Amino acid sequence: MGGSKTYRNFEPHTIWECYNPNLPQPAQSCEDPPVCVRKDFCGWSALAPISLFIENIIGIHSVDAFKKEIKWSLPPVPAGTLGLRNLRFGDITTSLVYCDGEITVEATSPYRLWIDGQLHEIPSGMTKIPFLR
Repeated sequence: MGGSKTYRNFEPHTIWECYNPNLPQPAQSCEDPPVCVRKDFCGWSALAPISLFIENIIGIHSVDAFKKEIKWSLPPVPAGTLGLRNLRFGDITTSLVYCDGEITVEATSPYRLWIDGQLHEIPSGMTKIPFLR
């Protein structure tokens, strides 16, 4: 049915852990009496929108902890600031932020970053990569 209809019509107006597939309301357990799922919790409900946002809007489509590698395809002519902060993969935490023709990368350990098919060896610390199309 849809989370927006549930948000408008069901009290409290919040995000629920998961939703009833047939009615505009939060899901309930099979217990007798049924127990409503957790409010203010983005468990299963957040998986699809967050992963779609990271892959299709930001453009980070591959994160491989074993290879210590990220593949990022920036969208055409990104406007403003775009990226992720504190992305953990394996024992590495990194931030990838594009802003005004420059990519700022912060990393706790070295890894390989592919940006639009071009390889960048990222060291620990902060790295600035000019990126103009």
